[in-house]
Amino acid sequence: MALTKYCFYVIGAHEGILGRIDLLCEDDNAAKERAEHLLGEHAIELWHSDVLLERFDPMQ
Repeated sequence: MALTKYCFYVIGAHEGILGRIDLLCEDDNAAKERAEHLLGEHAIELWHSDVLLERFDPMQ
């Protein structure tokens, strides 16, 4: 199976984009699972190409 490139953006509450992580994943569901593991004190946006797939808000 071919892997697809996804971009994970770390979003600060007031600062905007704090960082970007590029990962190869099998599909959208695998990318969403990875995004959930990256969650901490900042939101994570999951992008495929120029399409926002989902935003994950920080754990409270």
